[in-house]
Amino acid sequence: MDELVAPSHLQAQRLLQTIYEQDLVFLPAEGRLDRSEMNAFYADEHRVAGQVVRPTLERHVFAWLDDEVQVTGPWTLDAFKSWSDTVMNDNRMTTESGLMRFLSTSRKPRDVVRCFLVQCAGDFLTEASAMARNVLGNFGIAQSELFKILIDEYGYGVHEKKHSTIFERLMHEAGLNSGLHHYWQFYTASSMALTNYFHFISCNHRHFFRYLGALFYTEASLAFSTRLQSRAVKMAFGAEADTLYFDEHAHIDLHHGRMAFERLIVPVVGRFGDEVLPDIVRGFEEFRLLQDVADRDLLA
Repeated sequence: MDELVAPSHLQAQRLLQTIYEQDLVFLPAEGRLDRSEMNAFYADEHRVAGQVVRPTLERHVFAWLDDEVQVTGPWTLDAFKSWSDTVMNDNRMTTESGLMRFLSTSRKPRDVVRCFLVQCAGDFLTEASAMARNVLGNFGIAQSELFKILIDEYGYGVHEKKHSTIFERLMHEAGLNSGLHHYWQFYTASSMALTNYFHFISCNHRHFFRYLGALFYTEASLAFSTRLQSRAVKMAFGAEADTLYFDEHAHIDLHHGRMAFERLIVPVVGRFGDEVLPDIVRGFEEFRLLQDVADRDLLA
Protein backbone atom coordinates (compact mmCIF):
# COMPACT_ATOMS: atom_id res chain seq x y z
CA MET A 1 0.00 0.00 0.00
CA ASP A 2 3.04 2.30 0.06
CA GLU A 3 2.36 3.39 -3.52
CA LEU A 4 -0.90 5.07 -2.45
CA VAL A 5 0.99 8.14 -1.23
CA ALA A 6 3.05 8.48 -4.43
CA PRO A 7 2.27 11.46 -6.70
CA SER A 8 1.77 9.04 -9.61
CA HIS A 9 -1.19 7.50 -7.79
CA LEU A 10 -3.01 10.82 -7.55
CA GLN A 11 -2.23 11.66 -11.18
CA ALA A 12 -3.44 8.26 -12.35
CA GLN A 13 -6.70 8.63 -10.40
CA ARG A 14 -7.25 12.04 -11.99
CA LEU A 15 -6.66 10.66 -15.47
CA LEU A 16 -8.94 7.69 -14.82
CA GLN A 17 -11.78 9.86 -13.56
CA THR A 18 -11.56 11.99 -16.69
CA ILE A 19 -11.55 8.92 -18.93
CA TYR A 20 -14.55 7.38 -17.16
CA GLU A 21 -16.47 10.65 -17.30
CA GLN A 22 -16.18 10.80 -21.09
CA ASP A 23 -19.05 8.29 -20.96
CA LEU A 24 -21.22 10.72 -18.96
CA VAL A 25 -23.25 13.69 -20.19
CA PHE A 26 -22.23 17.07 -18.81
CA LEU A 27 -23.95 20.34 -19.68
CA PRO A 28 -23.53 23.66 -17.84
CA ALA A 29 -26.09 24.39 -15.13
CA GLU A 30 -26.04 28.07 -16.07
CA GLY A 31 -24.43 30.35 -18.62
CA ARG A 32 -23.79 29.58 -22.25
CA LEU A 33 -22.76 26.26 -23.74
CA ASP A 34 -19.26 26.31 -25.24
CA ARG A 35 -19.56 23.79 -28.07
CA SER A 36 -15.82 23.87 -28.79
CA GLU A 37 -15.04 22.70 -25.24
CA MET A 38 -17.78 20.09 -25.42
CA ASN A 39 -16.52 18.76 -28.75
CA ALA A 40 -12.95 18.66 -27.45
CA PHE A 41 -13.85 16.73 -24.28
CA TYR A 42 -15.80 14.10 -26.21
CA ALA A 43 -13.50 14.06 -29.27
CA ASP A 44 -12.93 10.64 -30.82
CA GLU A 45 -9.15 10.88 -30.59
CA HIS A 46 -9.33 11.69 -26.87
CA ARG A 47 -11.76 8.85 -26.19
CA VAL A 48 -9.58 6.37 -28.10
CA ALA A 49 -6.45 7.54 -26.28
CA GLY A 50 -8.24 7.17 -22.96
CA GLN A 51 -9.33 3.60 -23.69
CA VAL A 52 -5.80 2.67 -24.75
CA VAL A 53 -4.21 3.82 -21.48
CA ARG A 54 -7.13 2.90 -19.18
CA PRO A 55 -6.07 -0.71 -18.44
CA THR A 56 -2.54 0.39 -17.57
CA LEU A 57 -3.82 3.10 -15.24
CA GLU A 58 -6.27 0.68 -13.62
CA ARG A 59 -3.46 -1.79 -12.93
CA HIS A 60 -1.35 1.01 -11.47
CA VAL A 61 -3.98 2.15 -8.96
CA PHE A 62 -5.90 -1.07 -8.19
CA ALA A 63 -3.51 -4.02 -8.70
CA TRP A 64 -2.33 -3.71 -5.08
CA LEU A 65 -5.77 -4.93 -4.02
CA ASP A 66 -4.91 -8.38 -5.40
CA ASP A 67 -2.19 -8.69 -2.76
CA GLU A 68 -4.11 -7.06 0.09
CA VAL A 69 -7.35 -9.02 -0.34
CA GLN A 70 -6.95 -12.80 -0.20
CA VAL A 71 -10.09 -14.86 -0.82
CA THR A 72 -9.50 -18.50 0.03
CA GLY A 73 -11.47 -21.62 0.79
CA PRO A 74 -14.96 -22.67 -0.31
CA TRP A 75 -17.78 -20.19 0.20
CA THR A 76 -21.50 -20.75 0.64
CA LEU A 77 -24.27 -18.20 0.69
CA ASP A 78 -24.93 -18.81 4.39
CA ALA A 79 -21.25 -18.39 5.22
CA PHE A 80 -21.09 -15.13 3.27
CA LYS A 81 -24.19 -13.76 5.00
CA SER A 82 -22.88 -14.67 8.46
CA TRP A 83 -19.47 -13.16 7.74
CA SER A 84 -20.87 -9.95 6.20
CA ASP A 85 -23.21 -9.45 9.18
CA THR A 86 -20.20 -9.67 11.51
CA VAL A 87 -18.27 -7.15 9.39
CA MET A 88 -21.18 -4.70 9.41
CA ASN A 89 -21.62 -4.92 13.18
CA ASP A 90 -17.90 -4.35 13.74
CA ASN A 91 -17.89 -1.40 11.33
CA ARG A 92 -20.85 0.19 13.05
CA MET A 93 -19.05 0.37 16.40
CA THR A 94 -15.67 1.45 14.97
CA THR A 95 -17.08 4.14 12.69
CA GLU A 96 -19.20 5.78 15.36
CA SER A 97 -16.44 6.06 17.94
CA GLY A 98 -13.82 7.37 15.48
CA LEU A 99 -15.91 9.95 13.64
CA MET A 100 -17.67 11.49 16.60
CA ARG A 101 -14.50 11.59 18.71
CA PHE A 102 -12.68 13.44 15.94
CA LEU A 103 -15.43 16.02 15.51
CA SER A 104 -15.98 16.57 19.20
CA THR A 105 -12.30 17.43 19.70
CA SER A 106 -11.90 19.58 16.59
CA ARG A 107 -11.55 23.32 17.06
CA LYS A 108 -13.05 23.95 13.60
CA PRO A 109 -15.79 21.35 13.06
CA ARG A 110 -17.29 23.32 10.15
CA ASP A 111 -14.01 23.13 8.24
CA VAL A 112 -13.84 19.38 8.94
CA VAL A 113 -17.35 18.84 7.57
CA ARG A 114 -16.66 21.06 4.54
CA CYS A 115 -13.53 19.05 3.81
CA PHE A 116 -15.55 15.84 4.01
CA LEU A 117 -18.22 17.20 1.65
CA VAL A 118 -15.57 18.31 -0.85
CA GLN A 119 -14.14 14.78 -0.91
CA CYS A 120 -17.63 13.40 -1.50
CA ALA A 121 -18.43 15.85 -4.29
CA GLY A 122 -16.44 14.01 -6.96
CA ASP A 123 -18.83 11.07 -6.57
CA PHE A 124 -22.06 12.46 -5.17
CA LEU A 125 -22.58 15.09 -7.90
CA THR A 126 -22.71 12.27 -10.46
CA GLU A 127 -24.16 9.71 -8.07
CA ALA A 128 -25.00 6.24 -9.41
CA SER A 129 -23.42 6.90 -12.82
CA ALA A 130 -21.23 3.80 -12.48
CA MET A 131 -24.28 1.79 -11.42
CA ALA A 132 -26.02 2.79 -14.65
CA ARG A 133 -23.32 0.93 -16.60
CA ASN A 134 -24.64 -2.35 -15.15
CA VAL A 135 -28.32 -2.18 -16.06
CA LEU A 136 -27.76 -2.71 -19.78
CA GLY A 137 -27.96 -6.05 -21.56
CA ASN A 138 -30.02 -9.04 -20.45
CA PHE A 139 -29.32 -10.99 -17.27
CA GLY A 140 -32.71 -11.90 -15.89
CA ILE A 141 -34.58 -10.76 -12.82
CA ALA A 142 -31.43 -9.40 -11.15
CA GLN A 143 -31.26 -6.76 -13.89
CA SER A 144 -34.71 -5.44 -12.96
CA GLU A 145 -33.90 -5.48 -9.25
CA LEU A 146 -30.70 -3.51 -9.83
CA PHE A 147 -32.65 -1.01 -11.91
CA LYS A 148 -34.98 -0.43 -8.94
CA ILE A 149 -32.00 0.68 -6.85
CA LEU A 150 -30.80 2.89 -9.71
CA ILE A 151 -34.09 4.72 -10.10
CA ASP A 152 -34.21 5.31 -6.35
CA GLU A 153 -30.87 7.11 -6.70
CA TYR A 154 -32.35 9.23 -9.49
CA GLY A 155 -35.43 10.23 -7.51
CA TYR A 156 -37.82 8.22 -9.69
CA GLY A 157 -37.53 10.88 -12.37
CA VAL A 158 -38.25 13.83 -10.04
CA HIS A 159 -35.25 16.14 -10.36
CA GLU A 160 -35.71 17.75 -6.93
CA LYS A 161 -35.52 14.29 -5.31
CA LYS A 162 -32.50 13.09 -7.28
CA HIS A 163 -29.75 12.33 -4.79
CA SER A 164 -27.19 14.51 -6.55
CA THR A 165 -29.66 17.42 -6.51
CA ILE A 166 -30.15 17.00 -2.76
CA PHE A 167 -26.38 16.92 -2.29
CA GLU A 168 -26.06 20.19 -4.22
CA ARG A 169 -28.42 21.80 -1.69
CA LEU A 170 -26.31 20.43 1.17
CA MET A 171 -23.18 21.96 -0.35
CA HIS A 172 -24.91 25.35 -0.57
CA GLU A 173 -26.03 24.93 3.04
CA ALA A 174 -22.38 24.46 4.02
CA GLY A 175 -21.26 27.52 2.04
CA LEU A 176 -19.64 25.49 -0.74
CA ASN A 177 -19.82 25.77 -4.52
CA SER A 178 -21.80 22.88 -6.00
CA GLY A 179 -20.34 23.22 -9.49
CA LEU A 180 -19.06 19.93 -10.87
CA HIS A 181 -15.38 19.47 -9.93
CA HIS A 182 -15.11 23.03 -8.61
CA TYR A 183 -12.81 21.55 -5.95
CA TRP A 184 -10.90 19.24 -8.30
CA GLN A 185 -7.49 20.31 -6.96
CA PHE A 186 -8.53 19.36 -3.42
CA TYR A 187 -9.64 15.77 -4.10
CA THR A 188 -7.42 13.21 -2.43
CA ALA A 189 -6.32 10.12 -4.33
CA SER A 190 -8.15 7.89 -1.84
CA SER A 191 -11.49 9.71 -2.23
CA MET A 192 -11.18 9.55 -6.02
CA ALA A 193 -10.40 5.84 -5.74
CA LEU A 194 -13.85 5.20 -4.25
CA THR A 195 -15.51 6.68 -7.33
CA ASN A 196 -13.08 5.18 -9.82
CA TYR A 197 -13.26 1.68 -8.33
CA PHE A 198 -16.95 1.41 -9.16
CA HIS A 199 -16.29 2.59 -12.71
CA PHE A 200 -13.36 0.16 -12.95
CA ILE A 201 -15.45 -2.90 -12.05
CA SER A 202 -18.43 -1.64 -14.08
CA CYS A 203 -16.66 -0.77 -17.35
CA ASN A 204 -15.41 -4.33 -17.74
CA HIS A 205 -18.31 -6.68 -17.15
CA ARG A 206 -16.11 -9.66 -16.35
CA HIS A 207 -15.98 -7.95 -12.93
CA PHE A 208 -19.78 -7.98 -12.58
CA PHE A 209 -19.81 -10.30 -9.56
CA ARG A 210 -17.18 -8.16 -7.84
CA TYR A 211 -19.53 -5.25 -8.50
CA LEU A 212 -22.38 -7.03 -6.69
CA GLY A 213 -20.19 -7.53 -3.62
CA ALA A 214 -19.02 -3.91 -3.58
CA LEU A 215 -22.58 -2.69 -4.10
CA PHE A 216 -23.83 -4.79 -1.19
CA TYR A 217 -21.12 -3.43 1.09
CA THR A 218 -21.66 0.23 0.23
CA GLU A 219 -25.46 0.08 0.41
CA ALA A 220 -25.51 -1.85 3.68
CA SER A 221 -22.80 0.25 5.35
CA LEU A 222 -24.31 3.59 4.26
CA ALA A 223 -27.44 2.77 6.22
CA PHE A 224 -25.55 3.47 9.46
CA SER A 225 -22.64 5.70 8.34
CA THR A 226 -25.00 8.31 6.91
CA ARG A 227 -26.72 8.64 10.29
CA LEU A 228 -23.38 9.67 11.74
CA GLN A 229 -22.73 12.04 8.85
CA SER A 230 -26.10 13.68 9.44
CA ARG A 231 -25.17 14.17 13.10
CA ALA A 232 -21.81 15.59 12.05
CA VAL A 233 -23.44 18.24 9.83
CA LYS A 234 -25.80 19.27 12.62
CA MET A 235 -22.94 19.36 15.12
CA ALA A 236 -21.04 21.74 12.85
CA PHE A 237 -23.83 23.88 11.42
CA GLY A 238 -26.60 23.66 13.99
CA ALA A 239 -29.69 21.58 14.64
CA GLU A 240 -31.62 23.27 11.81
CA ALA A 241 -29.08 22.36 9.13
CA ASP A 242 -30.50 20.61 6.05
CA THR A 243 -29.30 17.01 6.35
CA LEU A 244 -31.86 15.47 3.99
CA TYR A 245 -29.14 13.95 1.80
CA PHE A 246 -27.77 11.81 4.62
CA ASP A 247 -31.17 11.23 6.24
CA GLU A 248 -32.57 9.96 2.95
CA HIS A 249 -29.70 7.48 2.61
CA ALA A 250 -30.03 6.33 6.21
CA HIS A 251 -33.62 5.43 5.37
CA ILE A 252 -33.43 4.07 1.82
CA ASP A 253 -30.14 2.20 2.16
CA LEU A 254 -31.57 -0.09 4.82
CA HIS A 255 -33.85 -1.22 2.02
CA HIS A 256 -31.11 -1.15 -0.62
CA GLY A 257 -28.81 -3.29 1.54
CA ARG A 258 -31.51 -5.94 1.84
CA MET A 259 -32.27 -5.68 -1.87
CA ALA A 260 -28.61 -6.07 -2.83
CA PHE A 261 -28.39 -9.30 -0.86
CA GLU A 262 -31.84 -10.85 -1.16
CA ARG A 263 -32.79 -9.77 -4.69
CA LEU A 264 -29.40 -9.60 -6.36
CA ILE A 265 -26.83 -11.84 -4.69
CA VAL A 266 -29.18 -14.64 -3.60
CA PRO A 267 -30.78 -15.21 -7.03
CA VAL A 268 -27.46 -14.77 -8.86
CA VAL A 269 -25.77 -17.38 -6.66
CA GLY A 270 -28.82 -19.60 -6.98
CA ARG A 271 -28.60 -19.38 -10.76
CA PHE A 272 -24.82 -19.62 -11.26
CA GLY A 273 -23.66 -21.46 -8.16
CA ASP A 274 -21.22 -20.89 -5.32
CA GLU A 275 -18.38 -20.44 -7.80
CA VAL A 276 -19.32 -16.76 -8.21
CA LEU A 277 -19.09 -16.11 -4.46
CA PRO A 278 -15.29 -15.56 -4.31
CA ASP A 279 -15.70 -12.62 -6.72
CA ILE A 280 -18.60 -11.27 -4.67
CA VAL A 281 -16.51 -11.57 -1.50
CA ARG A 282 -13.57 -9.88 -3.27
CA GLY A 283 -15.68 -6.90 -4.33
CA PHE A 284 -17.10 -6.57 -0.81
CA GLU A 285 -13.64 -6.65 0.79
CA GLU A 286 -11.90 -4.47 -1.80
CA PHE A 287 -14.35 -1.62 -1.46
CA ARG A 288 -14.32 -1.98 2.34
CA LEU A 289 -10.54 -1.59 2.27
CA LEU A 290 -10.71 1.42 -0.06
CA GLN A 291 -13.29 3.03 2.24
CA ASP A 292 -11.06 2.44 5.27
CA VAL A 293 -8.12 4.09 3.49
CA ALA A 294 -10.26 7.11 2.50
CA ASP A 295 -11.58 7.48 6.06
CA ARG A 296 -8.06 7.27 7.46
CA ASP A 297 -6.84 9.99 5.09
CA LEU A 298 -9.75 12.27 5.96
CA LEU A 299 -9.20 11.96 9.71
CA ALA A 300 -5.40 12.12 9.53
